[in-house]
Amino acid sequence: MPEMKVSNTLSGYMPILDGWRGIAIVLVLLHHSRVSGSIPVIGPFLKQLTETGSSGVWVFFAISGLLICDRMLQEERRQGRISLRNFYIRRVFRILPAVLLYLLTLAVLSPFLGVSRLELVSSLFFFRNYVLAGFTDAHWFTGHLWSLAVVEHFYLLLPGIMVFFPRRRAWVLGALTCAVVAWRMAAHRFSLDRAYRTDLVLDALLIAALLAIAANNDRCAAYLRRLLTPLFLVVLAAMYVAMLYIKVPFHLVLRSAILPLMLLSTLQRPASLVGQILQSAPLRWSGRLSFSLYLWQQLFLCDTWRHGALPLGVAQRWPLNFGGLFGCACISYYFLERPMNRLGHRIASSDVPGRVVDQAPALEPIASIQPESAR
Repeated sequence: MPEMKVSNTLSGYMPILDGWRGIAIVLVLLHHSRVSGSIPVIGPFLKQLTETGSSGVWVFFAISGLLICDRMLQEERRQGRISLRNFYIRRVFRILPAVLLYLLTLAVLSPFLGVSRLELVSSLFFFRNYVLAGFTDAHWFTGHLWSLAVVEHFYLLLPGIMVFFPRRRAWVLGALTCAVVAWRMAAHRFSLDRAYRTDLVLDALLIAALLAIAANNDRCAAYLRRLLTPLFLVVLAAMYVAMLYIKVPFHLVLRSAILPLMLLSTLQRPASLVGQILQSAPLRWSGRLSFSLYLWQQLFLCDTWRHGALPLGVAQRWPLNFGGLFGCACISYYFLERPMNRLGHRIASSDVPGRVVDQAPALEPIASIQPESAR
């Protein structure tokens, strides 16, 4: 079972996770472009896989919960404590510049797009998933920011638990997970549930964080090492695919547990066939751009979702929509996000492995785990 770090502690870059990000954003783009149904042979399966649009988003949730919690454990192991200041500096410089650029673009184009002030404000302050009506025509261009709000709420919650409950953090996270599941069941029973609210989906990140704690614990890590075999990865993938067609009880909880386990399994064996596919150049490049692509895709991939005339005309139709999407994403990533991310790491002045992409090697081996003792 790998400690979630690589041998080069300067960058802490894990190419396999970029591969997973690449898969996640491809699923989201397939869903919002609605092109999967026209793909020969595998088209119907891809359509089912992306039908709800949640498959890719849940992969992002699993990566965030697993990776952010593990970074904190690494920092605690190296420096003896977790710095909330450094954590939030890195998060602010990683996320806000790109979000501000996207929202500023929407504000400038609002006479054409019809984006309201409430949409912009709720998206900027990360409560978009508690207002408006999600993915309706009227609110399409900010509807996808519900998931970013969920992740930001998790970032507000997890560091405090890690810092103020050092010996009981697993119990606290477990209790919160059970509370979310119970509340979701009650909300569904009384028709109070809205799929995009943080209080109804937070367990997707909490379970991943719990697995990160387990992977850094002597006894749990040894058990996970024996459990996460290539055969078990196949079983997990089969279970996930089966749940696309069969709604089993607690399927959201099962999905939230299966995905981070699959991530850990592939991290454990980077030289395997699956690991090599995940580390392929196209997937890694897509993974690096995934945040930018996720932000901008709603502006361009709307021709099969909105009714009536498209506000930006042919720029929102194939093939110009994909050209505009990747163009905006590349500009955002290479000229804004990477420089601001490096600046954030310099200001935070921490030796915790960050994601300084331009210093990362093409393929870097994942180190064997050096688990810390049980807390």
